[in-house]
Amino acid sequence: MIITINIDRSKVYKEVDKTTAYEGAHSGAFDNVHAKPEDKEMLERYWNEGVSFITNVIKRYAGEITNSSSFYIVTLNMPSNYDEKMAAPMNEAAHSFMCNYITAKWLEMLSMEKTKNYNAAATAQLAEMKSLLLHRVAPKRPE
Repeated sequence: MIITINIDRSKVYKEVDKTTAYEGAHSGAFDNVHAKPEDKEMLERYWNEGVSFITNVIKRYAGEITNSSSFYIVTLNMPSNYDEKMAAPMNEAAHSFMCNYITAKWLEMLSMEKTKNYNAAATAQLAEMKSLLLHRVAPKRPE
């Protein structure tokens, strides 16, 4: 069975933009905390680090991997008894991991207290991905 993880870079960056704007507004340092479009070069570095983490988690099942300027797409060659209902949660966990990882790295660079929260969330999403890879459908007896 083949499933695909597809992470849209622009959606991740939009979420990082919103999150850092929120954190900046609530910390009273909006201009310092908010990740702006001109900060894209730094965010790219964190994107590539996050992609490396995901690739390491799914490497056992990975087929074709594409890390383009728009998307990170991985085809996973799963066993025939893999529970295909886990494909959507896998994509959600991967997207959330990337958002939280990039936000954590950005806030870490700024020495912000909130870094721990985003690091914990990213770690939880990576663990969820590992768990989702192991879901299988119970065998059925022939009738």
